[in-house]
Amino acid sequence: RSAVGGLLPLNMRDLQENANKQTLSKANANAKAGPRDSKELETEPLETDVVQPSNNVTEAIRHEMMLLKYKVDCIWELYPNLYFVLLVGLVLITVNLGAVAFYTIEDINFGQALWRSWCCVAVVIHHTKEEKSLNRILGFILCMGGLTFFGILVGTISGQTRNKLETLRTGLNSVVVEKDHIVIVGYNRNMSSLLKALCYQHETKLQQGTAERARELIVLLSNSPREKVLKECIEIQNMFPSVSIVYRQGDLQKFKSYNMVSCTTARKVVLLAPSGRWYNNTGDAQVVSALLALQRSLMAALIDQENQPRHTGQTFKQIRFDIVCQVSKDSTASLVQDLGEHMASWLAGLETTLGYTGNKSIIRVQAMRNLSASLFAQCM
Repeated sequence: RSAVGGLLPLNMRDLQENANKQTLSKANANAKAGPRDSKELETEPLETDVVQPSNNVTEAIRHEMMLLKYKVDCIWELYPNLYFVLLVGLVLITVNLGAVAFYTIEDINFGQALWRSWCCVAVVIHHTKEEKSLNRILGFILCMGGLTFFGILVGTISGQTRNKLETLRTGLNSVVVEKDHIVIVGYNRNMSSLLKALCYQHETKLQQGTAERARELIVLLSNSPREKVLKECIEIQNMFPSVSIVYRQGDLQKFKSYNMVSCTTARKVVLLAPSGRWYNNTGDAQVVSALLALQRSLMAALIDQENQPRHTGQTFKQIRFDIVCQVSKDSTASLVQDLGEHMASWLAGLETTLGYTGNKSIIRVQAMRNLSASLFAQCM
């Protein structure tokens, strides 16, 4: 800057000399540095990122394909039986296309062409009866399509049948149609000892001649896997041939699960709390939730959605069963007792409304602490 604050005129020669000096100093520094350091000092040329203009047509097609895939997935999830309809539709389309081809190349009416196409699709060796080469090629294509479609159809029917039989074997959805049976809800480490106590009790009654039925039925309702529960029950089943153990899997907080095991016609319903580290905190809550679901199941069996009775005074039958709940706190035990009294009073009021004059229904709810098999045997 000059004394008056102005800018001095630029000397291009001086600037060029300064640039040459800086270049020489950098070159000397690289020469003094080792080969490894010189490589580190070298800088790669910058690559400019060229942004290609986006293709709106390609993006639109990609979006439409994703939307179509999503719609198809939703349709398969909502309507699983649509697979058979689609398979039959493909067969019909193939037969009609073959009929159009035969109608075009042969001097026959469309009905004959349709039957000819169907024979090529359904019968494997029908295309060998064709005399012309073009007809043989067309018949062979229809035969391959028919083999593919019918192979898929047979495999699908076989898979669906196997899944249905497996579902029936595991007993996940079938309803238990029994009376005076015992229902055990839940699964914990006390179940094995409880089952043994019930079996010993039934064997004793058989020996004394006081058993009401020759074969005792115990239904297990749990949300645990079937293999895990029945692994402990197989040995007990083999030890006591006079006792049958049936397993059903369901949600213990939904009343439909209790309808599936016919809790309203059972003699005894046992609600087990889940054992584990958090048993005292969540076990009682799950037992109370299961008891409320059982109460809802009883109400659904007696009244409809419009709160109207399903029976009259002549068709109503006595309800008599005991409910045993495994709890860990006195407060939960008192709550369970209050719920039991509420169920009994509601049932008595319903009988009065219907004008039922037979034997009064009895619902007894017990809360057990420090659960053991002997306590259960005393309650049976």
